[in-house]
Amino acid sequence: MFLGKSTSLVKNSVQVVVCGEYSDTFCNLSKKQTPKNFSEQELKGITLFKQQNYEQALVLFRELVKESISPDKKCELWGHIGESYLAMERSQDAIEAFEASVNIDDTVYNGHIMVLLCNLYLENNRFSALEKLTLHLSVWPNFIEDSQYFMIESAKKQFNKDLVISIVSNCSEKLELFTENFLVKLLNACIFVSALSQAESLIDKVEKKFGNIAWLITFKAQISFDRKNYPKVVTLLTDELIQALPKWAKINHVYHLRGLAYDKLAQYDLAFDSFTRMANIVEELANQEENDIKDYVKSYLQMPLHQLSGMYLNEEVPRLSNNNPKSLVFMIGFPRSGTTLLDSIIATQENVVILSETGTLDAVRNIIVTKFNKSYPEDITSLTLIEISELRQTYFDYVNSLDVYMTNDKYQNNTILVDKMPLNVIHLPLILLLFPDAKIIFSLRHPLDVCLSNFQQNYLLNSEMTKLISFEHCVKRYNEVFTLFEHYHSYLPLSDNLLFVKYEELTDKLPEVANKVFTFLDIKKDDKYLEFYKHARERIINTSSRNQVTEPLYHNSRYKYNNYLTNIESFIPCLQKFITKYGYKV
Repeated sequence: MFLGKSTSLVKNSVQVVVCGEYSDTFCNLSKKQTPKNFSEQELKGITLFKQQNYEQALVLFRELVKESISPDKKCELWGHIGESYLAMERSQDAIEAFEASVNIDDTVYNGHIMVLLCNLYLENNRFSALEKLTLHLSVWPNFIEDSQYFMIESAKKQFNKDLVISIVSNCSEKLELFTENFLVKLLNACIFVSALSQAESLIDKVEKKFGNIAWLITFKAQISFDRKNYPKVVTLLTDELIQALPKWAKINHVYHLRGLAYDKLAQYDLAFDSFTRMANIVEELANQEENDIKDYVKSYLQMPLHQLSGMYLNEEVPRLSNNNPKSLVFMIGFPRSGTTLLDSIIATQENVVILSETGTLDAVRNIIVTKFNKSYPEDITSLTLIEISELRQTYFDYVNSLDVYMTNDKYQNNTILVDKMPLNVIHLPLILLLFPDAKIIFSLRHPLDVCLSNFQQNYLLNSEMTKLISFEHCVKRYNEVFTLFEHYHSYLPLSDNLLFVKYEELTDKLPEVANKVFTFLDIKKDDKYLEFYKHARERIINTSSRNQVTEPLYHNSRYKYNNYLTNIESFIPCLQKFITKYGYKV
């Protein structure tokens, strides 16, 4: 990092920063009451950032960038400012800061900032800006992999299967440019969009270049699984192979795949063992991450929700206008409860737009914290009508930015917008505060099946998925979320606009349950829903249920916990309350 002309004090402080002794650096620089030297001030900011004092670092960097300094230094400071905002999870502010840095220097020397900016564009669905920047990056050899990765991820988020295949095909013609790690990403992209033939072709080319290396065998196993050749999967994924995998390989994924194959072969004890090995690896990875993120379930349980009751009855809270969809529907529940199956059925109908696990409420919560300077969820009772209106607009602005979902006409008067995110059940008070007329579909499934199915997933780690690693974790989180939902039932106006849909009934009596759902949503039924799986094959499903919803209805997943009773029976008492409450038995 460029520090400019240094004093002896700065030079000594640089040395302790390199050694990781940030507190010593801060003490050194604090010996001067008001450091005048620019480099001293910048190093002080860097030290504050390293100590995770992001707000103090940000204040210092923003003061420094106002000074009359060289363009190179101003570019570097905007990078520091962007990284500070990024650490504070203020993505829009980070984007503006990184853009300011890139506007000053758009050469290869600022490529690392462009990569950070690309990632933010991707997270915020700014696909046009992302495409422009990735094309710029792609001309530099050191950033070819980054640019191709962002292009693939953008195509995946836009459900553009053909574009994913095209990018992979182009990359496969110049394998010499890429590392093994990136070739893994190319193969994962093929698997993600179910382009199995393209994956096999790429494997053949990689084998010619690198030989039959261990990690390639894991992809052969994945393709065999997708083609339902389960015996071949367990034959390929031996303990010896797993031990031969490189350190960067995702061994948890291999155990997950082997567990799924054993499950299909009805070798349930071996399956449970593989899933447990997967969970142990993931838990170890989770423990390496700093995890001081707020648990909204605990926060809401500690809130006096009776204070919200009057707000929900306030007639001045705005309703949907003509510029909004005909109706807004939130599909919630617990992961692995059948929400993806249900949204695939609803998606076959005319004038329905499905938002599948997007960041709509994340955008809203970000405004509450960063713009209104309020705590979430503790301060939602203090939101003014003006702030509520702005938050509603933030929600729809975010939806409008998802041009992959919306037509050029945006909302039509007869559009039904279905926002599917199972664990938004946690945020029901916010949903109903912003949208009093919203309809709620709550997906239910036998609690033991839900916990088992979550345990069998190899989720990407985030604040919620770290609570669903082991079977014990799943049971604990299920109890917490459903206890919270019971709490909500006591205070929130849910009964009139709430529909429960049981997964077991949906798979057993599809026409009857579909009619109930369509009536609730005021949808004129089209029988295309009976072949929902054909419609789903044309989409890129970005959830772990994508393989299931592209097949006709089946009953293998109903009451699947019976196959694993010897492994999970000790947890039944922990779930008995909700098993009984929702009409299930063991």
